[in-house]
Amino acid sequence: MQGSLSSPQTNSQWTLSLTPQGLRIDTNIISLQNLYDVLSSGISHFEMHDNTIDSASSQSSSSTDTVTVLKKKPLWKSRLKTFPLYSSWEPNQPVQHRGKMNHNKLSKETLDEMIEIYDKCFLCLPCPDPAHSIVTRYQNGTLDSLLANAVFAWTARHAAIFHSLFPGRDPNEVSEPFFIKAKALAKERFTETSVDTMHSLLIMYIYAIGIPSENKRDVESEAYIYLGLAIRMCLDLKMNTESKSKDVHDQERNRRYFWALYFLETLGTIHSDRPFSLPTKAMTTVRWPSLMDHETGEKKYRVEFIIHRFKITCIFYDIVHKTAEEKPLLSHISAIDRELNAWYAQLPSYFKYEPGDVNKRKWDTFSFREQGCIKLNFEYNFSLCQLYDLFFNKCPDEQSSTIEVLSRETCLKAANIMIELLDCWVQLKQDWCHFSLESLMMITAVYSNILSQPEDNERKVAKENLEKMASVLMSSPVRHHKHVLSLVNHIKDTLHTQLDNSAPLLPTLPSQQPPSLSFIPPTTPIRQHPVFTDYLPSVTYSEDIHFSDFVYTPTLMDYSLFSSIPFQDTPSSSSHILPTTSYNTMQSAASSSSSQPWPTTMDQAHYYQEFPNNDGSRFY
Repeated sequence: MQGSLSSPQTNSQWTLSLTPQGLRIDTNIISLQNLYDVLSSGISHFEMHDNTIDSASSQSSSSTDTVTVLKKKPLWKSRLKTFPLYSSWEPNQPVQHRGKMNHNKLSKETLDEMIEIYDKCFLCLPCPDPAHSIVTRYQNGTLDSLLANAVFAWTARHAAIFHSLFPGRDPNEVSEPFFIKAKALAKERFTETSVDTMHSLLIMYIYAIGIPSENKRDVESEAYIYLGLAIRMCLDLKMNTESKSKDVHDQERNRRYFWALYFLETLGTIHSDRPFSLPTKAMTTVRWPSLMDHETGEKKYRVEFIIHRFKITCIFYDIVHKTAEEKPLLSHISAIDRELNAWYAQLPSYFKYEPGDVNKRKWDTFSFREQGCIKLNFEYNFSLCQLYDLFFNKCPDEQSSTIEVLSRETCLKAANIMIELLDCWVQLKQDWCHFSLESLMMITAVYSNILSQPEDNERKVAKENLEKMASVLMSSPVRHHKHVLSLVNHIKDTLHTQLDNSAPLLPTLPSQQPPSLSFIPPTTPIRQHPVFTDYLPSVTYSEDIHFSDFVYTPTLMDYSLFSSIPFQDTPSSSSHILPTTSYNTMQSAASSSSSQPWPTTMDQAHYYQEFPNNDGSRFY
């Protein structure tokens, strides 16, 4: 049986044959959307000739809507805390054995710098009203104490990891005192709904989810207490509906809070397999956030980026839930594919990326416009891979189905584009604090499948791209991060080879230096700091430390791969002298604050910083 589908956009040919396994379609169609359209139109055409007009419409709908697709593997996803916003840092030394550090008061200059870093790096919740932003309220001395401590907790860890604000210090211990104080203040206020409390709990969730601990379930449970309370307050404030206020700032504030929480809960529940507690999209009437008139220049690109990021996260939610069954509906897969294409189509031109743009556009800039473009296209191609990898058989099959062939081609094209995006990323003259590792993990999964396929040219491209990716990671400012090392080890084992780690280090900004530089050769022309090996992540890991969390396809990660990479270490020198830094924190932080959601309040009044016009409020 043969047929064709012609339109101004397509000229698709297909043949239908009967095989021992069932009906087989051979076609030149290159997208699952068009394949679904062919099946839909074909079934409708057949039924219109075989039934009455009245029965045909209903039967056509039921026939096309019940066509299923067989999954070849589970959905790829990870429970690792690699999401950039979490700013998680897992030291080599177990948490309960870390040495305690003495702290003095933080200087006003350091606090000022932390506020600037927060304003630049905390992308998920831009304030629509400059008069009430975190920066303005801090400068005026009117920043709420709970909110201030939550902000400083997140920023201290983030700045220590990515911006060299506390050189040589353990990021977790630098940030922990702020978090302890925030928890004590939250205990007094969690029953009273307010925007500031909700905002604080949102940040505390992000901080807590990134706390390193061997008791990971306790940490996650504590984090979800904060997220749950923030969601409850969001709904109490009716932020899931359009605000009736005539103030445009209030309207936009509600939209940004709701969708930030939706964004965070979607990522969190999927990574931890927890139930979703926010109302469904059908029960949500609040509009998407939009750009304010005053948000121009770099602020514009950051706000636009997060709006588009919120939107694709909703598609991510659909991918997870609509593909949960062993045989998901073809109509659902086609609908998700259409959603992704529609999402990409509505991006502004400067956020779009076409294959080959790596050589056609200037990427070595300081503007977030280019970084936003790279990140959004990473998300788009990651989503395509995640969706179509379900139907891509990891074992070569002479009788590959049409859907499997389409899925394989889609995944391979998306993975190749992401390698180009990585080439674009390394050209940026910007910090790596928003660099996401999950897309590279997805690339590794796709190329690992390609390596088992018979096509020599594709295997060669996959091998070369995996080697390139590992080389970039080993020479990057994030090369000392635990999960980066694990991914490089996995690539090394996948290729059954020793990787060349002699590539020159990528250019780094002054704010990109790690908490310790023991992996950096002494000839590297960057500022050196004392080496504290207790706070370095190890290059070797064992099964009982944190890697039970992989939820890749079952064969992607194996615990035997965590062998060390022969990095060249720089001997620590006793001649380094740590510059004196004034800290406004406790003399000794508790070694771990994650096991107790509500610790008792400690008498630390003489360590707090007083600010004028703050009604006597004190915060670290």
